[in-house]
Amino acid sequence: MFDWFDPGSARCGGRWANTVRCTTRFATARAGVLLAAFLQAGTAGAFTGSIRFPGHGTSLSSLAFAPTIPVPNNPAVGQVVQSVSHEVGLGTPQVLCRIAETVAVNGTLASGSDTLFATNVPGLGVRYSIKRQAKGQFRNAPYATVFFPPVSHAAEYHIMAELVVTGPLGSGTLTTIPSLTMTFAGRCFETVSGTQHITPGSRFAAGTCSVGTRAIQVALPPRVSPSNLMRSGATPFSIGLDCAAPVRAYLSLDDAANPGNRSTILSAAAGSTAKGVGMQIMSESRPLSFGPHDPESGNLNVSFVGKMRAGANLIPLSARYVRTGPVSGGTVKGLATFTMSYQ
Repeated sequence: MFDWFDPGSARCGGRWANTVRCTTRFATARAGVLLAAFLQAGTAGAFTGSIRFPGHGTSLSSLAFAPTIPVPNNPAVGQVVQSVSHEVGLGTPQVLCRIAETVAVNGTLASGSDTLFATNVPGLGVRYSIKRQAKGQFRNAPYATVFFPPVSHAAEYHIMAELVVTGPLGSGTLTTIPSLTMTFAGRCFETVSGTQHITPGSRFAAGTCSVGTRAIQVALPPRVSPSNLMRSGATPFSIGLDCAAPVRAYLSLDDAANPGNRSTILSAAAGSTAKGVGMQIMSESRPLSFGPHDPESGNLNVSFVGKMRAGANLIPLSARYVRTGPVSGGTVKGLATFTMSYQ
């Protein structure tokens, strides 16, 4: 309640009341009104902007890995098995202050790492990373940073999740997967956060394959004249491969009669009587080179032969005669060993 003074009605001892005292009361009342109005206005306008996260839609959709994920052959620690990402957007309308971004992973760190987080599958971890520009570099979580809002008050916001080998790999279904929480705070907007989840249920299966036929007999034309040798055509055959999960298949060949052979021509094996004749094995009309018996020896002359689906597959190949010198009649035999690898 304010103490107002009316100079038209107050007298003291036949004269006006102390005008200094009355004026002081009046001024104090006015100052109180102005101060209250100022404080009220300041409270109403404390936040001038807002953060929209995600910038597209109302909530973060879950990321999802493939339903079946094959275990790679001889995986190395740090090897990325699969990655998924999406762009969710970040809106900053009327934000004129700096933005403090905190990115935290909700999970247990894998041993020996500060960016890989354990899943329920042995030897398999998750790594999250963020970038705010299409051409920018992904930054591994967790981290905290401060940045100024973009001039356009709208930015790209990319979230990526990777499955990474952290040790000896097991198999199983992904059920325990770390999540990612992003928080944005500043003095001119209310704090906003969002959590990125990954859909559970992906099956992590050992990507083993088995060869359907281990001994393959390829019958080339039995009678060919020397003049028609190169025109006798190619004889098709195939290697059967059964795989537990989709894989990329590789083939290596070694010449049983000449293990040091690194050319595309298979040497004549024991029992051959013809001269000047060799054979080639081809994939999609491309002659394959021979290599060491051990396909891991520097991966020399290992050929990619296609993507295999889960289940039965056929790898189409062919064989043909090739002239290696002056031809003389007789029989020709060849013996090659093939090794399949996959990842």
